[in-house]
Amino acid sequence: MRASNGYPEPYNVKYWSIGNENYGSWELGAHTVNDWGPMVCESAKLLRSVTKDAKLFAAATSDKNWTIPLLKAAGRQLDYISLHGYWDALAHYNNPSSFVECMQRTDAPEQDIQKAIKLLDESGYGNGKIKIAYDEWNLRGWHHPWHGDLRQGFDIQARRKNDIASTYTMADALFSACFLNACLRHSDIVDIACFSPIVNTRGAIFVHPDGIVKRTTFYTFYMYTNFLEKYIVPVNTETDALQLGNRSTGVFDIILTTNEKNTRYVCAVVNKDAMKDVDLKINFETFKKASPKKIKAEILSGKSADDFNDIGAENRVVPFEKILSVKNSVVSIPAHSLTFLIIE
Repeated sequence: MRASNGYPEPYNVKYWSIGNENYGSWELGAHTVNDWGPMVCESAKLLRSVTKDAKLFAAATSDKNWTIPLLKAAGRQLDYISLHGYWDALAHYNNPSSFVECMQRTDAPEQDIQKAIKLLDESGYGNGKIKIAYDEWNLRGWHHPWHGDLRQGFDIQARRKNDIASTYTMADALFSACFLNACLRHSDIVDIACFSPIVNTRGAIFVHPDGIVKRTTFYTFYMYTNFLEKYIVPVNTETDALQLGNRSTGVFDIILTTNEKNTRYVCAVVNKDAMKDVDLKINFETFKKASPKKIKAEILSGKSADDFNDIGAENRVVPFEKILSVKNSVVSIPAHSLTFLIIE
């Protein structure tokens, strides 16, 4: 079939996921806990019989009741467990959560990763024997009413709501930054993470007949791709709490990176406060540098936490360079921002 379509040679695809969310009743091909592991094991054997160096995933969760039986039956065949996560559930009703509600969910991805690492350790596949592929993730769940309910069918027209531009605010940009920070803090185990989808629906890019709109999340990826240094440096962050009812999260989410010679540092700082600039105290002695009077920063923010890019307003939210003042080793991080501090 491939050859008849003009490609006689194999594509040399090495990464294969066995199944997709097979724990979910909405999936065609859902499985029980007891039959999933053996099915994965046999599928892996078939795949390896034709591609011995394939990298194999299997649909998993951070739930012990699903993943431990999977690893017991098929762990010896796997290179990764596949995790998925959407934290603003909008499948049937497209009522996106507010900025402050979304910020209260920014710790959830790292908690999920930590649970999965614990399961790998418990099953004997820790320390990188099996790694994590977070191969579907986004803040917003896809809006697709009645998906999986074959009696009602699919409400295709409703899916247009996924492309309402005002959905994709600084909440999406900052949640994505916190997700990436969590992956980087556990980059010895989280080897792959795939934002889903890429284009349109909940994507970082919106394509329309006359051009494209780069949503706020596009610029989060742009900054992480272009501005960070190569190596992660462990960092202890003291941060005030951001409260919403009985829930709370740290106002800051921070990672620190450096180059090979430890001569240049880039610190990625998420300020989750919708309204206030928040002071961050930096111990410059850690970098063997005196506290400067000014520091260069790359900043992604908007006039408000609910700003978004749209057709005709494509550059409402874009990164910009700014020199920030430093006083007594304290720098003020703008409200609802992703700020990269460059320490040279």
